[in-house]
Amino acid sequence: MEMEKILIKFCDFISHLMGPQTEVVLHDRTGKILWITGGEITGRAVGQQEQPSAMEMIARQQAAEGSDFCTGYKSFSRKGTPLRSSSLFFRDEKGALDYVLCVNQDISAYVDLQEMLSAFIGDRPEVQQVQPDNDSLDDVVMKMILGEIARLKPSDLESKEDKLRLIARLNEKGIFGARGAVGTVCELLHIAQPTLYKYLQELR
Repeated sequence: MEMEKILIKFCDFISHLMGPQTEVVLHDRTGKILWITGGEITGRAVGQQEQPSAMEMIARQQAAEGSDFCTGYKSFSRKGTPLRSSSLFFRDEKGALDYVLCVNQDISAYVDLQEMLSAFIGDRPEVQQVQPDNDSLDDVVMKMILGEIARLKPSDLESKEDKLRLIARLNEKGIFGARGAVGTVCELLHIAQPTLYKYLQELR
């Protein structure tokens, strides 16, 4: 509990440092929101529950890359607000995920300014459409799945053995614990969900 008090004080400091248009939120290991300010940006409040499996998976991925934080990735709130998000992961003495501190900056004014400048100078770059109801964790999980697949040649996914190797890597990262990951992987690999579960059973 002492650690929790220190982290809450740290969160309060960050919120004052960053100013308005910034949400600062502290999750415990179960994904429950312990403290939040600027919650109107994402429509969240103290006591709400996030996905602990997805947070653990992202933390594990960052640790594998030698880092306990992930900064400056683009995401969207459930209300469709474009965000610049950063996450910091805290672990206990055994290395298990203990707390997650997230900072979400509302960049909608900058996006509007970018569009206005693009229209003014006649440069209209193609904008990738992102579903506004995707939260930041879903966005990161999708990037991780696509990142693993992008490392392979198209021919590496033709046989069952090749697909098993990819599924094993995704499983090691804990990706299948994230909401919607199973359906996404099945769609990208052109297999049915029962087939994926069968493959996971074989890997065990």
